[in-house]
Amino acid sequence: MKNFLLTFSGLFYGLVAGLHLVRYLMKWPVSIATYVVPMKVSLWASLVFLLLALGCFVASSAERR
Repeated sequence: MKNFLLTFSGLFYGLVAGLHLVRYLMKWPVSIATYVVPMKVSLWASLVFLLLALGCFVASSAERR
């Protein structure tokens, strides 16, 4: 069960990282009320979520051993 949750979390974090990267590359605007979220936020968020995804996959593979 733990491996499934780690793998699922890794896939979810990878999807979120991919969406942030697509937003950055396609230059899609995002605003919250009147605040426009800078593109740098998506670039940094994609890096953070990618690292979280890799951490989940590494932990999942370590549990299988």
